[in-house]
Amino acid sequence: MTAHARFSASASDRWLNCPGSLALSQGHSGSSSYASAEGTMLHSLSERCLFENHDAYDYVGQEFTVDGFEFTLDDEQAGAVTQYVEYIRGFSGIKMYEVRSNYASALGLDESEAFGTADCVIWQEEAQHLHIVDAKFGRKFVNARENRQLILYAIGVVTTLKAVGDDPLEVTLHIVQPRVSAVPVPYTLSVEELEEYATDFARAVDKAQHAIDIYRVGKEITLLPYLVAGESQCRWCPAKANCPALRKEVDESMKNIPDVIAFMPSADLSKEQSKLVLIRMYCDAIETETLRRLLAGEPVDGYKMVMGREGNRKWVDEDKTVELLATLQTTYKLPEAELWNPKKPRTLPQIEKALKKAKVPVNLEPYQVRSPAKPTMAAADDPREPWAPNAAVDEEFDAC
Repeated sequence: MTAHARFSASASDRWLNCPGSLALSQGHSGSSSYASAEGTMLHSLSERCLFENHDAYDYVGQEFTVDGFEFTLDDEQAGAVTQYVEYIRGFSGIKMYEVRSNYASALGLDESEAFGTADCVIWQEEAQHLHIVDAKFGRKFVNARENRQLILYAIGVVTTLKAVGDDPLEVTLHIVQPRVSAVPVPYTLSVEELEEYATDFARAVDKAQHAIDIYRVGKEITLLPYLVAGESQCRWCPAKANCPALRKEVDESMKNIPDVIAFMPSADLSKEQSKLVLIRMYCDAIETETLRRLLAGEPVDGYKMVMGREGNRKWVDEDKTVELLATLQTTYKLPEAELWNPKKPRTLPQIEKALKKAKVPVNLEPYQVRSPAKPTMAAADDPREPWAPNAAVDEEFDAC
C-alpha cells in the first residue's frame, strides 16, 4: 500500500487555506467515490497508452474495477484519455510519467511528510524549461494559474534537477481537462517565483504544525483560530462532519436567509449563491455520517439500510465470449460492427439487441453475471426489509 504524505500536493488547498485541517482530520480517512474511482481508472489507462503507445479506443468495452466501483470503458471516456495522451505526445524533450516529486526540504519538513505524484514531467534540457502536466477528468474547471498542487510538484522536480546538475530557468504548468476545455491554458513562471512560493508555503506549514501541536482530541474548539471554512479546503476534507468552523459558517448563513428571494437585489443574490457551496458540503457531511452509523449497525431515528438493486450484467469470461461471438458472426453472417467495439465484445444489452434483430437463437445466460446488490439508505417507512451489517452471517447460521 502506497503511503500518503501528511502535506500532500493533492490536498494542498486544504492545508494551505485552513492550517487547522490536518489536526482536525487526524483519525479520519477519506472515502472513495464514483468520480474519484473513474479518475483513477482513466489515469491508469492514460499511463498505459503513453508507456506502451496504445490507443485508448482499443479498450472500449473493457471492464475495470477500481475501489469497488465497476466501469465499462465507453467512447466518451476513451476520447477524454486520448485528448490528454495526444497533448503529451505533442511535446519534445525527456518525458517521465507518474513522477514522485518530493518537496519536503523546501518546506522544512522530513522527506516522508511532503511528496506527491505528477502525471507527467517533461524536461527540455536545451531550453532549460520544465513542464508539469496534470490530467483532470472531472467536470469542474481547475485553473493552472498559480495552481498550488502543480507548483509543489514543480518545486520537488526542480530540487531534483538541480541536485543532478541541471539548471532549470522556467516552469510551465499545464492542466488537461478533456471534459471542460478542448485546449489547456498553460501558466509559466520563473524558478525564482517558484522559490517565493516555497517560502510562503513553508510559513503555512509552520501554522499547520502548530495547530497539530496544540490539538487535543475531543477539544476541537481550541482549533477555531486555525480553521477557515471555504470551498476549496472543505470540498475533500474528511473532517467536515465535526468541523466547528464549517458549522459556524453554515449557521450564520442560515440565520440571514431573506424572507423574499424573488425580489432580492442582484448583489445580494450573488452573495447568497456563494454560500450554497459550503451549505451543500455540510449537508453531504451529515449524510456521510448517517451512512457510517447505519452501516455500523448504530440506530439513526427515521432511517434504515435496505438492500439495493443488483448491478448491471457483464460478461463472465471475455475469452469465452470472444469465441462465442466469432462463431455466431461466421454462422449467421452478422455485421462485425454490431458485435465488436472495435476489438472487444460489445456490452451484453448491445449483443442481445443485435441477436434479437438477426433472430439468432442463443442463450447468453451462461456467459453473464451480475454484481451483487449493495446496501443503501432509505426512510424508516420504506416497505423493503431492513438490512443489518450481520445479516449475511445470520442467514448462514439459519441455513445450518
